Amino acid sequence: MSKGFRYWGKESNDKFDLIELTHTQHNITNFVKILTGKEIPVEFTTLGDSMTDGKSITISSKITQDKLNSVIGLALHEGAHCTYTNFDIPKKIGNFLLEHNLIHGKEIILLLLNFVEDRRIDQLIYDTAPGYQSYYKAMYDRYFYSNTIDNGIRSNKFRNENWESYIFRIINIFNKHTDLNALAKLGEIYNILDLKNINRLENTIDSLNVACEMYKCIYSYLSTLTKDDYTKQSYKNKQSGEHKNSKPNGASKSALKKLLKKQEDFTLGKVHKQKISAIHKNKIKAISESLIKVEFITSANKKRPVHIMDGISDSTINENLYNKFHSFKYIN
Repeated sequence: MSKGFRYWGKESNDKFDLIELTHTQHNITNFVKILTGKEIPVEFTTLGDSMTDGKSITISSKITQDKLNSVIGLALHEGAHCTYTNFDIPKKIGNFLLEHNLIHGKEIILLLLNFVEDRRIDQLIYDTAPGYQSYYKAMYDRYFYSNTIDNGIRSNKFRNENWESYIFRIINIFNKHTDLNALAKLGEIYNILDLKNINRLENTIDSLNVACEMYKCIYSYLSTLTKDDYTKQSYKNKQSGEHKNSKPNGASKSALKKLLKKQEDFTLGKVHKQKISAIHKNKIKAISESLIKVEFITSANKKRPVHIMDGISDSTINENLYNKFHSFKYIN
């Protein structure tokens, strides 16, 4: 890796062992502290899917060298939300929507709010912490950019005037292949969002107001469509070569829907993270408290790993990390 976190000599895509996971947790904790100026706990999840709660960060236990930068990027992304997002707003969004006669669109508006807030927060970090940009790029490459998504955007799929099409094209609106002519109101939505000036939004309530404007724009238009309009759309989109630069035979609709679901989950903060057992979590704590690190020595012309322990804590003994501390037989 020419950019991002250069790991301590491991050049493999194998799953990290407990010592490597411990060091990863320690480094990510430091990165988050530098970014936010706060002591935000970074823990391995024991529950599987985990939503950002604004108070702590969870990371997956399944980490490899090629995914490390994206893991760090996601942790920084969640750490930034812990600092800059008002989590009371999505929790109490029902009251706001009732007051504005928008409660019927709660689920979609909540998704749009998270989408806009992600753009606001990520741009803020991108501008103020350029040293972390490579991690954010890795995160976006992993969760948003792929040949399948690119081909889906350019294909004749998701061009019918319905909520599914709008959500797919809004979530991917920052993709370089975005076609603002794909849907009747997509260009107007792009102007409401105004990505180039997203830093005009100063807080989460600003993001909510934009999300509501986006929703109202689409809702008011879709409400005017008749069955005849939908029939005409369906026929029109079956015509091959209809859309400039389109790829009618790109990825299947089902494959795109699966990727869209992952993007929606990411937007809502519900990223799947491989859980870790309580036993391994305790061992990681013991490794951290014992300050165990790995160095390599050359012996018989081969590099061999050596574990160096700067101290022995109670957890080191209780967790019996090296199967030695409870192996002695005492003589009375």
